[in-house]
Amino acid sequence: MGQRYKVEVSLFGGLEIRVDGQVVSGPLVRAKKLRTVAEYLYINRGRAVPYDELAAALWPEDDSANPRGALKTALHRLRRALVQGGAPEGLEFFTGGQGECRWNPLLRSESDADKFAVACRQSEDARLLRSEQLDWLRRAVGLYTGRFCADAPDAAWLSPLQAQVHAAFVSVLERLCALLGEDGARAEAVEVCRRALEADAEDIALNRCYLLALSAAGQEDAARAHYEKLTDRYYSKLGVQPPDELLVLYRELGGQSAQQVSDVRSVCEKLAEPQPPEGAFVCEYEVFKDLYRREARNLARYGGQVSLALITLTDQHQGIPERALIGRTMEQVLAVIRRTVRRGDVVARYGPTQFVLLLPTVDQDTGEQVLGRIRDNFRRAHPHGGMQLVYQLHAVQPAVGEPAKP
Repeated sequence: MGQRYKVEVSLFGGLEIRVDGQVVSGPLVRAKKLRTVAEYLYINRGRAVPYDELAAALWPEDDSANPRGALKTALHRLRRALVQGGAPEGLEFFTGGQGECRWNPLLRSESDADKFAVACRQSEDARLLRSEQLDWLRRAVGLYTGRFCADAPDAAWLSPLQAQVHAAFVSVLERLCALLGEDGARAEAVEVCRRALEADAEDIALNRCYLLALSAAGQEDAARAHYEKLTDRYYSKLGVQPPDELLVLYRELGGQSAQQVSDVRSVCEKLAEPQPPEGAFVCEYEVFKDLYRREARNLARYGGQVSLALITLTDQHQGIPERALIGRTMEQVLAVIRRTVRRGDVVARYGPTQFVLLLPTVDQDTGEQVLGRIRDNFRRAHPHGGMQLVYQLHAVQPAVGEPAKP
């Protein structure tokens, strides 16, 4: 009976099973164990799976005295759920017996992951014309609509396969963008990467592709805005420091659009701020490090004093504030810092609840006064917020290699 029906299985973004175009897996949306049974059997459809293997993979921490019985019950419930979802009553998705079960080999079934693997493999055929290679790469990228088996993120048996599929997707995306760039189709490369991010907005490799595509297309402002939005998501929503790869990418973006120019005035025009904002100079931490090192070199060469401050947002007991409050409050802290210090001072986000502040020509006593004003201004602006600022101050040391001049 299986040959009468066409069964399509979607694994990217989560499980969906269709029979002759009709979705029949609706009842599985809230049944994680049943979804996982179906995914395991389909992914291993080329062989019969022993009950013990399947039970151990699906429920590794289950101390049930009768795992085979639990698995048989799950298979029965899975069959009934698919029928309830609209599958024909007599259509057998699974077969079993003698202590094992498998995806029915007589079914005419195919998945988006199968098509993706074919497209990846075909795109590497050296005999292809360039246009044919582009078509296969576009097809592969278009099939990736979400993480492989995204509805089973914690399954140990899936992790290696998920990493392998993701690496294959990043590879075809990079190859497609490279070819499009060579053909001058940079706008398409940007759009391809944007759609890829819809499938996995947090992925660093995909964000890297998107940022580089924007930069290559001359959309530096859009690249910078996306970078800032991404880092803010790490700080405010995830409550963690952005990955090192993302910070290093910020440096790469600075050199992507550099072109040879013959007029120094055009360089000055590009470097100048069109409308310099009031208050401190705000930058990313990677830029802050360069500015700090420059000040340390100047101290070694010319002497003087520079102070570095670490400003931390805490609750009233100097603990970490609630994550839901951090994002907005840190924006308010930055606003207070900017309007309190000088335009030549430099500030950067250092962590989810911290800023670093560089104060050129400022000694310890003056630095304490500046930080005290920041603390007091924040307290006056937010008297009932249940949060406070604490700070530490340290003198920047001259760069090693040349003694400071008196």
